[in-house]
Amino acid sequence: MQSMPKPFMYGLALEGLGDDAVLQHVGVEPTGDAFNSIVLDRRTHRSGNLIVNAGALVLTTLQNAL
Repeated sequence: MQSMPKPFMYGLALEGLGDDAVLQHVGVEPTGDAFNSIVLDRRTHRSGNLIVNAGALVLTTLQNAL
């Protein structure tokens, strides 16, 4: 249940900020991480996937910036 809002948050972030701005902060590639992972990529310092919790936290922060 807790992962169901994540795609909707992604859509809202894309609508409000645009593709380029959102993709600077969160990726869409599979990570192999558990859904509750809060690890960021060491090189880019961003979440590799919006479905893991790290990505969801970033999307929520972006939504609050709107």
